[in-house]
Amino acid sequence: MDFKPKKSILHLSNECSELGIQNINLGKGDMEKILEIIREWIEKQPHFRSKNFSTNYLKMSILGAKGSIERVKTLLDKSCTLRTLLPHYFQFSDRKSDLKELFEIVTPVILPNYSKDNARIFIMKFWSDIKKSSQITELHKNSIRMIEYIMQVDNISAMHMCVDLLNINVFDLVSKQNPFELKDVATITMGAYGTRVKGVHCITTSKYVDAFVALLKQVLSPKLISRIHVYRTWSELYDVLGKDVIPIEFGGNEKSIREIHDDWQNELYSEEFKKHLEERSKMCTDESLRPKDRFNDEYAGMPGSFRALSVD
Repeated sequence: MDFKPKKSILHLSNECSELGIQNINLGKGDMEKILEIIREWIEKQPHFRSKNFSTNYLKMSILGAKGSIERVKTLLDKSCTLRTLLPHYFQFSDRKSDLKELFEIVTPVILPNYSKDNARIFIMKFWSDIKKSSQITELHKNSIRMIEYIMQVDNISAMHMCVDLLNINVFDLVSKQNPFELKDVATITMGAYGTRVKGVHCITTSKYVDAFVALLKQVLSPKLISRIHVYRTWSELYDVLGKDVIPIEFGGNEKSIREIHDDWQNELYSEEFKKHLEERSKMCTDESLRPKDRFNDEYAGMPGSFRALSVD
């Protein structure tokens, strides 16, 4: 199930891709060997309703798993299982006009070019306060849709996440964010897609930033908690990410974040990508067919889980 983008909105560097493979200690030809092993394993999973993973999706999973075959298996199983456990996060709108009000409040983008340390840069810029909690849910779903896109077209899984809170009441945002929902989204992003977060960068001058960081600490691992950083201005991030790749609104040399966002929305709502999402929606699980000795207890505490399911 390969997807070909309508327009190239991400710069893809073969040099960065090769460096990413080297950084996880894979030698020449190792990627193809792992792909063969993983495809054979997928065919043997009776509980996968669809087994039509694209080649690029599998390669991105291998990168996210740092070359570990067992970790790739876990990612793919979670990818299918969480679509069954948490289907509402994967039920996307068919029209970008449905999110017009949301995108007047916040602009989420993944920048076209890599950071200085060869990672993607995800930016969530809040222009004004969120009006209702349901908008945060839609924002999370849009982020999942974007990650689904890069799994099909990108060649590097590492990412910096930047949250610009300069224009909003941070305490109000924290009060509207359900921590259980945030945990679900973190599980999907890192546990199913294998996104490797190199840094979480919060830009704000608010005295309530500690409340926002405390919210993140509820859902992130100790390793990731150590990668949370707070900045008062974007200029403090130039040395971390590189000034050239940061949008012009924030003092960088990249094109406007609004233009980048328009490019993203045109791609995410293209007919080609909507058809792809329809096919991906089939890639869930039939838990009655999951081998009992392979049931993963880590799903048991999640909403909509199969804790009480008898798998024979």
